Amino acid sequence: METAIGFPADYQSITGAITSPSQGRSPVHHREDHQSNTGLITSPSQGSSPVHHRKDHQSITGRITSPSEGGSPVHHREDQQSITGRITNPSQGGSPVHHMADNQSITGAITSPSKGGSPVHHMADNQSITGAITSPSKGGSPVHQREDHQSITALVTSPSKGGSPVHQREDHQSNTGLITGPTQG
Repeated sequence: METAIGFPADYQSITGAITSPSQGRSPVHHREDHQSNTGLITSPSQGSSPVHHRKDHQSITGRITSPSEGGSPVHHREDQQSITGRITNPSQGGSPVHHMADNQSITGAITSPSKGGSPVHHMADNQSITGAITSPSKGGSPVHQREDHQSITALVTSPSKGGSPVHQREDHQSNTGLITGPTQG
């Protein structure tokens, strides 16, 4: 059975076989403006995330699985955003991504605090995380309120392991080396 596609508009295409939710695929709703599905998107019952309200040249090029099988749902992605890596959910070691805006991408594996990773909130304006960022419990620093072309390219550890947490970084700031705390010099 083919699935219903609701309200497609303006140069939209589906290049893979999309079947109904009962057969393990996800229905696509409200796709707008040159959007396409180029990868296999399955339904939540079989480990994939439904995609809603995609706008303006957005695409999903990797396999995104559902929370029940370790994947993160993607909501309200806007303006040429993409997820190119496998992002898992907090229960299985991944971080959900919310409110991504303006050419943001996550290219590395980001795990949850329970498994040693840091959740990423409110990233804005060409920010990216290219290295492994771990949580305070495993020796990493959470990153909050990063703004304007900021990136973390090295392993940043927490105060408990001798590293410095990074808060409110602004305007072309980056961590390119190992930053340790007072306890480690």
